[in-house]
Amino acid sequence: MIVNPDTVYLARSPIDRADAPFATYQELAHRTLAALEVPLPDAGTILLKPNATVLYPPEKRVITHPGFVGGLLDALRNRGVSAERMVVADGQSGENPTAGHTWELCGYRAMTDERGVRLAEMNTDEDSRVVEVADGVVYERYPLYREVTDCAFFFNVPLAKCHNLGCTTLSIKNLMGIIAKPERHLCVIQEVDKPYAEDLWRLTDSGYSLFEDRFYHKLCDLLVALRGLGMPRLSVVDGLVGRDGTAFNEGGNYPLGWAVAGVNEVHVDTVATYLMGLDPQATPYLQFAHARGLGTIAPEEIEVVNLASGTPLSGTALAELRPAAPLMPISRFKGGYYKRFRTDGSAVPWRLDEVNAQRQQDGLAPVPYEPAPEHTLRACQRAVDEWIADVGVRYFSELTNTVVLMEEVGELARIMARTYGEQSFKEGEEADLGMEMADVLFVLICLANQTGVDLEESFQRALAKKTRRDRRRHAENPKLQS
Repeated sequence: MIVNPDTVYLARSPIDRADAPFATYQELAHRTLAALEVPLPDAGTILLKPNATVLYPPEKRVITHPGFVGGLLDALRNRGVSAERMVVADGQSGENPTAGHTWELCGYRAMTDERGVRLAEMNTDEDSRVVEVADGVVYERYPLYREVTDCAFFFNVPLAKCHNLGCTTLSIKNLMGIIAKPERHLCVIQEVDKPYAEDLWRLTDSGYSLFEDRFYHKLCDLLVALRGLGMPRLSVVDGLVGRDGTAFNEGGNYPLGWAVAGVNEVHVDTVATYLMGLDPQATPYLQFAHARGLGTIAPEEIEVVNLASGTPLSGTALAELRPAAPLMPISRFKGGYYKRFRTDGSAVPWRLDEVNAQRQQDGLAPVPYEPAPEHTLRACQRAVDEWIADVGVRYFSELTNTVVLMEEVGELARIMARTYGEQSFKEGEEADLGMEMADVLFVLICLANQTGVDLEESFQRALAKKTRRDRRRHAENPKLQS
């Protein structure tokens, strides 16, 4: 299929759990690229830039899965591209063996060695050159690594995850790794921001702080710089399993089951953000990209082609691929974490403590927000495990706890029969339905901890399964219409 520069292409790999083997990622990526006719040059370097900033194990879903990158390399090899011409590179924090962050442990070393492909760190600032930014808002020029500026084709290979500042970190934010230091660190106050220090946390007409405005413009400036290089490029998003939260340690993984690809990074990020359950038209960096004419951010205005059939997906068909609940980006503040999007879909500014301190100083009301729930199922599992260690001495055996679970369910059933059924309570008997439910949950969590089950992930998997299976069944059930 010949690639239209404004179209987004989608491949599906249905999945009902938040983990998958190397081969599943590999097959999805290979099938995606194999279906697309891209203008591969006969000479020069083919650069693949994953999101591999902090080298976590791949199953954590902080980095693009090495299997996904491997699948793209395999597809390129099948197109006749030699291993010597292919490079996998990212500008990142470097290896940290003490923290477990190495190319070996994250799976990239074995993946590239097996294919004879060079694996490069873009961390040597001397290996960069200055690239002009046409009509730059914050930066008029960027130092970009020569691995990027001198390549013959640029593959941008992010994964579908949330970010505390960017909200989603997809193909546009993934470009931060191509900038040489110190300009690379766009998420902090930089020298170019210091003249505005007194106003950085004041809200602007955008509804975000001046710092945020400048950050989003920096991303747009970077995208303009890349496009100005003129080499052919393609973004391919690893969306088999997505991640919510902060982009790093705080967050969970959820089955999504797709890959999206396209030339226009704004269109790719719009569709991927939508498929993560969020509203791209309320996502700050996409709003700025659209305002600067870099692409549309209305999903209904972007043609999304199903690579399996070769035909465009309807709006309804695309909507059916969204998760039951959005993958929510969260940001830290003194109260814990807050959601970057409110229930009404509007975005909450980043660094809320600084923003609200500035507003208090200016005599203005604080910005409303919604706290991120602290007692997720995963947090409950940690709490039970800590209670067992501190108070319970040790877990009962799995068999004992299974019998105890039946006992607690029986006590819950007794209250239900007397509250909603024909049975009655004995004189003076008190019932606490919530406590009985909590007792059932406690023992169930004990069993999950003992057997290594992640209830958060399993619940999301079950919800996704029920959503796919029952999306129309219950709505079309006449017994439920009365």
